[in-house]
Amino acid sequence: MTFITEVLKRGDTRATSEPMKLSKQAKADALKRRCVWEKVQKDDVSDNANILGACFVLEIKQPDTPTEVTKARYVAKGCGDREKPFIVQNLSALRQSFTNVIVSTSAVFGWRFFSPDVNQAYLQSKDAMARYLYVTVRPRDAKYFGMDENELLRILKPPYGLPEAGDYWDVTLVLHVKEDLVMDPLTGDPALFLKKDAGDHDGMLGAYVDDSCMGGNKRFQDLTTDTLDQFESKPRVKDDFTFIGVSVRTLPRHPRSFTLDQTLKIDALSPGTDVHEWHSDILGGKTRKESESGRTSPIMRTLIWKAPPFYWL
Repeated sequence: MTFITEVLKRGDTRATSEPMKLSKQAKADALKRRCVWEKVQKDDVSDNANILGACFVLEIKQPDTPTEVTKARYVAKGCGDREKPFIVQNLSALRQSFTNVIVSTSAVFGWRFFSPDVNQAYLQSKDAMARYLYVTVRPRDAKYFGMDENELLRILKPPYGLPEAGDYWDVTLVLHVKEDLVMDPLTGDPALFLKKDAGDHDGMLGAYVDDSCMGGNKRFQDLTTDTLDQFESKPRVKDDFTFIGVSVRTLPRHPRSFTLDQTLKIDALSPGTDVHEWHSDILGGKTRKESESGRTSPIMRTLIWKAPPFYWL
């Protein structure tokens, strides 16, 4: 099976390779540059302080290919957060089914599809942490942060792993969409936004945690370059990309048409399963491979619901 991104397991020798060490250092430097933390002396921290562990999560994108790239994430171990049970999450996330709305609307108006990729989105949140939280760095990772055994990191901005990290980014993104892009949320889904100009529909934007999907005319495409100016981002991906596990593709025909499918997702979840075979077995919303109770197993229902093509324009 070919992985798009492979997460290294404990004991993998590639974790100590020179490219991976450079990725760890680059991540630590990026966290410092974004003022995510500050060093404090252990003696200055109270005995009942909320102190978490943290670790590098190591990945290889497109492994065993000429485009193989190493990547390191530094993740706080939120499972040890004593205050986690009292954190109320309030972020809005686009329902997966509403991707259909963006695609169908784009097809009707002849819009172009595109998606920005914000670097380390959570760490670009506007607001600082509202509570005191500390991280103890593993001895083997201390060199990347320039720390000694008597120091801790006090968290100033929410890294991956904290329960409220998504909420901080959601507030930042929604504020940008509403005030800078002047877009209005739809009643059916507050994470789906519409842009109008003098009564004309210019574009739509769907936000899902730190990912977003946009469809719009030339005027909307130019307007949303402001997002790239506001946040450090990679170049926008156009016409063919994946959003919330759904592959969105623009067909080379006129008028502009699109397809949605989840074949890659299904293959990753169930290697060896022929997606199109499952699709051909769907009869009236059911499958031939039913249990005695007449209900399919959870994995079967998932495959049926995801079987392509579930939308075509």
